[in-house]
Amino acid sequence: MKTLEPLDCHFKDVPCPLKNSADDRLISDLIKDIAGNDSPEKIIIVSGDGDFQSIVSILKELEKYVIVIALYGKVKQQLKESANEFYFLDEIPQSGKLKNLTETASSSTKLDWDDAVNCVLDCIKTVENKPTTLSYLGRMMRQSDLFPKGCKKFPSISKSDGKTFPKLGDFVKALAQEGLVVMKNDKIFIPEA
Repeated sequence: MKTLEPLDCHFKDVPCPLKNSADDRLISDLIKDIAGNDSPEKIIIVSGDGDFQSIVSILKELEKYVIVIALYGKVKQQLKESANEFYFLDEIPQSGKLKNLTETASSSTKLDWDDAVNCVLDCIKTVENKPTTLSYLGRMMRQSDLFPKGCKKFPSISKSDGKTFPKLGDFVKALAQEGLVVMKNDKIFIPEA
């Protein structure tokens, strides 16, 4: 825990005595995070348990970048090979990798309101004004020239009045309130002229 505290990790106690209860809780929480509107792009799993190999494969299919951290002698080879990056926990503080992981996991940039609006509208127009989902819109925005390069998380969007929108879902709701987009049944589109 001391090694991971600088990464701003949140620790949870799972007092259930059933076998694999902590693993099941971790996977359940991970699925909730991935299903959310502002799903993280990079996932760090601190475990060497081979039971996580299948979830790592699923995450990679969803185009997530997966880092696995485990103790010496406590890691399954398949899990180690399935991750995008692998580290032994004992090596992280000495190698300076902890700083790199912290910077990579938390790197974010701000995006100007007008640039963000133009980015959303351009992305929706590229699908010929067909409705799109929030997650698809987020992926499209990351490919846009207006999107900040090197952003690992979705950037915070700032309006001129100082109001910020740290999540894409909140930003799109604000656009809908201003009549710039329409949200209906989890689909987003430009209002008809």
